[in-house]
Amino acid sequence: MSAAEMLQVKRLQKAANREQTKSLVELLDDLVPRLVKCRRHRSGLKSGRSVKQLLEDLRVHIGSLLKTPMEMRVEGETSVDEGITDLTLRRGFLEAQGTLMMTVKLPCLTILSLSHGIRRYFSGIPFSGPVGQSLVHFIPAWDLPKFSEFVRVLMESEGKNTSNSEFRLLTFRSNLIQCLPCTIESAWLQDNRYAFLFFSLPEPGPPSKFPSNVDLDALETMYMYDDLASSIAPWDLEKEMHNIEIEHLDSTFCVDWNSLWSNSEIKAALDSVSEQTGVRPTQLAARRLQVKQQVKDENGPVIESQFRIKLPSFLGSYESQWFGRKQVRLDGTIFKIGDGTFATFCAHSDSPRDALRITEFKFQQVDTVMRCYHTRSITVTKENRLFQGCVYPTRSGKQQVEFKLVAQRVEENAKE
Repeated sequence: MSAAEMLQVKRLQKAANREQTKSLVELLDDLVPRLVKCRRHRSGLKSGRSVKQLLEDLRVHIGSLLKTPMEMRVEGETSVDEGITDLTLRRGFLEAQGTLMMTVKLPCLTILSLSHGIRRYFSGIPFSGPVGQSLVHFIPAWDLPKFSEFVRVLMESEGKNTSNSEFRLLTFRSNLIQCLPCTIESAWLQDNRYAFLFFSLPEPGPPSKFPSNVDLDALETMYMYDDLASSIAPWDLEKEMHNIEIEHLDSTFCVDWNSLWSNSEIKAALDSVSEQTGVRPTQLAARRLQVKQQVKDENGPVIESQFRIKLPSFLGSYESQWFGRKQVRLDGTIFKIGDGTFATFCAHSDSPRDALRITEFKFQQVDTVMRCYHTRSITVTKENRLFQGCVYPTRSGKQQVEFKLVAQRVEENAKE
């Protein structure tokens, strides 16, 4: 097909789409009663409403339908929701440009559908989603308490007291993240199984390939795990990760733990100190692990790390060579981390100059789909590296665990 023919096909497709949208609007105008008081608008609609006024009436109309009990057929037949299952009304909302609506399944908060208006906030997402993933994985760790409170009120009040709830939302205009403030304008529940969330969001910024504000040179430094500032030890976090039935030890600092334990010299040094002190080798390794990092722009953000073990004089003054050099792209590139498990790191394009913000997503492959099972927020500054998140276990009897891991800056030749 020639370029001229392809252009003609595109024009015909656009014309067909416009005609289809026009037909849908006219059909909705017949179906939806006038509910919101407004002046008569000079439009082509029979009701005299503008398309914006029609959408507002549609929103109120569906809200009243959701509050109406479902009509039940005779025993042996399936129940029928006379309101929300009307495909025309549902399609009217989902295709509305100005409506920011999301449908989620309760209580797992799996995203089932997005309106056309909110879909553009995720136009550059580098993995399968957000439909099919849980909404909780698109909330930054520092706003999880706000989001948890919103969910609690949503369930307890059946959506009645959730207006003006505020938290930040991870959006993807490109393969990098824009973390935007959002407000829940209203929320409706259907049969306590589904929630219809209406958002207010600022206009998204232009797509970006790199967090251009960040001073990369200032982030080239070295860190050591700080057990006093952290809420949990790395090895305990690894145990909690097992509670979500993922057979993979979590690499908290982008460290290849296998290469550490396969190094016979380091293993011998840690085993010797362990015998003298009674402290497990894994604890010694995590507490005396030093990580050197550099953030670079290689056609997109990249973080390069290498590590060593350095024991103080009272533990034998052992110091290993730097090894385990590892590069991780922060542009949504997905890589394998275990049997059927994958991960990706996405930098925040709106990071401030003195800090690089990153979100890590972990996935488990279910059939042909990758389901996100864990996210964490990472903040890298000249003085420290902060890891925040929450583990949501699937095994019964286990509580969710919020965690904070801190690594503080150290000088390479500092005396201990």
